[in-house]
Amino acid sequence: MTASLDFEQVPEMDNQGIRRFLGLDPDDYAGIYYCKSADPMQAGEIVLVKFKDDEDADSFLSKMESHRDERTNLFAGYAPDEEQLLKNSILEAEANFAVFLVNQDAQTMYEIFKEEIAR
Repeated sequence: MTASLDFEQVPEMDNQGIRRFLGLDPDDYAGIYYCKSADPMQAGEIVLVKFKDDEDADSFLSKMESHRDERTNLFAGYAPDEEQLLKNSILEAEANFAVFLVNQDAQTMYEIFKEEIAR
């Protein structure tokens, strides 16, 4: 069974990490937060984005779908629990925000996200 995401084990990435692991330019967004499991054998990731323009959502979602597919293929065959986490991940845009959650508690995290942006 995959352990839940422990925030001490999931360091926040700087702009270089965002570019390296996600292929995104942080300057394209009004704000971006990314943390990734420090253990390369775990798929856990959290990405929160605030768009400069609502039109940026489609591009972000497309890039993150590709990222998710690549990571799913990476874990396929040797880490089935992590592969399943990626298959069950949440990638959604709401208003001028988007979220990508790879975690066994992704649905709960997404509900909290929706509540926060509704405020």
